[in-house]
Amino acid sequence: MDESALLRLTHEPDVAKPQLARLIELGEGLNWITLQILPLSTGLHASMGSGFVILDYADELDPSLVYMEGRTGGTFLEKPQELDDYRKVFASLMRSALSEAETIKSLKKLLKEV
Repeated sequence: MDESALLRLTHEPDVAKPQLARLIELGEGLNWITLQILPLSTGLHASMGSGFVILDYADELDPSLVYMEGRTGGTFLEKPQELDDYRKVFASLMRSALSEAETIKSLKKLLKEV
């Protein structure tokens, strides 16, 4: 999660409190979910242009995809070189983000401040 999105959320306390509490609950309670905050201090990063989702499926017959949503619709990318590029971007974002423990700590602090 980009820290800027979380900070924008805090301007709406009635919305922010339950959402932050739920993120904390999921981050602490489910070992198959990884929550990481990409802090503002990271500066420019490889995903500045837009968000994306990498879709991997359990069935080998379903190819992996990258999904990007824009203002007027979405785009699916499926070429191997496109997937490889977005996997590299995702790995870079994970390295730049706070650890899971630091993320939960940061979410709890933010919840107290809202």
